[in-house]
Amino acid sequence: MPDGYGFEPAALDSIASHLKAAASALDSATQGAAPEVDAGLSSSFVGARLSVVHRAGVILAEFLDDSGHAVELGHGDYNDIENTVADEFAATERIAALTEQNREQDSGLRDTRVYDEDKRTDARSWENR
Repeated sequence: MPDGYGFEPAALDSIASHLKAAASALDSATQGAAPEVDAGLSSSFVGARLSVVHRAGVILAEFLDDSGHAVELGHGDYNDIENTVADEFAATERIAALTEQNREQDSGLRDTRVYDEDKRTDARSWENR
């Protein structure tokens, strides 16, 4: 990566897509309530643990979906930054070009003034003879 920051748009798109796909798969797997289990005397214990796993899946699905959206927003922010910096750089180049043009014009004006002053000086010295 060069100085500063960098990003690969395709990589960000891929990350967001994977996160959202995982969220969708978990969301599908955790639809409805946790299933009832028949584990004999341990049924209530296993059912409680399965309910915890189910809730964790729901929370993880939401987290993954939010993360996918955050990556998409970050991608947009990077694009905004790139566009802003590109605009500022272009403006700086335009200002530099205009400054150079002004210098050249000023130089030409100074040369003209010096030439005019030389002519006046020559005319005065000719008259004073």
